[in-house]
Amino acid sequence: MTPGIVISLRVNPRDCMSVADLVQKLNAYMPGMSFSSAVSIALSSAMESFRVNAILPDRSGFEYEQVMAPFKIKKRDARKLAIASTIRMTGELYRVRPLVPQTSEAKVAQERRKLRYDELKFKYENNKENWCMDDTEEYVPLAKEFEEPQP
Repeated sequence: MTPGIVISLRVNPRDCMSVADLVQKLNAYMPGMSFSSAVSIALSSAMESFRVNAILPDRSGFEYEQVMAPFKIKKRDARKLAIASTIRMTGELYRVRPLVPQTSEAKVAQERRKLRYDELKFKYENNKENWCMDDTEEYVPLAKEFEEPQP
């Protein structure tokens, strides 16, 4: 698993049972696994389900500092965060699969965004004289979603 922020979390009994059910359903349970590891896997799976279904944005990680700025981070965690940030930049070591598959509506929406991205890329490469700022504003988020990161 990739490193992250260490937190203390109270989980109600109903959610505890759901975490156990989800880890079993994902076939991610290992004998001797701690409950905190199970909660981490369950949360990662839920977040991935939200990203796959376009409920949450799939962020690249470059905006981490900006997104996390409103949350107070304890000074003792600063070194842990620096290490986690370094490892995160080298690439994801482990990605939990979503339990909820991508819905057909989300898949159709993603295909439409990909088609629009291809159209805009073609326009930029072959018809630059008709490229405008509106095209740029539309292209940038699509490029973040569909372009492969450059090494």
